[in-house]
Amino acid sequence: GAVRNLAQGVDGVLWIASERGLFQFDGVRFERFEPPPGQALLPYGAHILLPLPDTALWIGHFTTGVSVLHRGTVVTYGTRDGLPGGTVTSIARDSAGTVWASTTRGLARLNGRRWEEIGPDGGYPGGFTEPVLVDRRGSVWALSTDGIYVLERGATRFQKRDVTEPGERGARAHWIASAPDGSIWGVKRPYGLFRIADAQGNAPSAAAVAFADTLPFGVTFARGHPAVLTSVTGRLVVLSLPDTA
Repeated sequence: GAVRNLAQGVDGVLWIASERGLFQFDGVRFERFEPPPGQALLPYGAHILLPLPDTALWIGHFTTGVSVLHRGTVVTYGTRDGLPGGTVTSIARDSAGTVWASTTRGLARLNGRRWEEIGPDGGYPGGFTEPVLVDRRGSVWALSTDGIYVLERGATRFQKRDVTEPGERGARAHWIASAPDGSIWGVKRPYGLFRIADAQGNAPSAAAVAFADTLPFGVTFARGHPAVLTSVTGRLVVLSLPDTA
């Protein structure tokens, strides 16, 4: 089945999320993950992974649901627990330790054992969200079909971020990501990669395409490495970003 996400745990194990389940690679062999006796993952393929320093692995599933593997125990969440339905598109943890999940139907955060869906009362329009991320300053960013929204650290409501984007007005960013220096970058078809905010969260004075690409899909950053831009054609482009200081 198609591989959708890769993540490395603190123990060095590589986890592979695929349409046919969850797999792990210890450096020697690949194995399908089998839950401990009497426990089970949700019966949907794995789509998104988030490994945490406490060894917990969070898994977002196709169709619906989130699973957590931690110290031999599997915990699952679904719509009955307040999680919006639809495929889980991303999972993030903020500076206070709260876990967030975006889905094809909404945005939510985990409050105890219940998920709290964020809607207009929280300053967010709801609906399809991809992705949700936390920047180095502790602000939560979410990309909806209506635009980019930010929950500043310590704030209680999301605010829509007015972003100067390249290209036609009305067309929206398709992906956002945080670079190691804390700056925020967006991907927009058919233009390419551009900066949304600097390391202090300030918007640039003018839109500028850092790398032109007519079919960009997303961008990935790793500390100490260049950016990797993916394309809907399957192409990978490794590039060094302009100075964001």
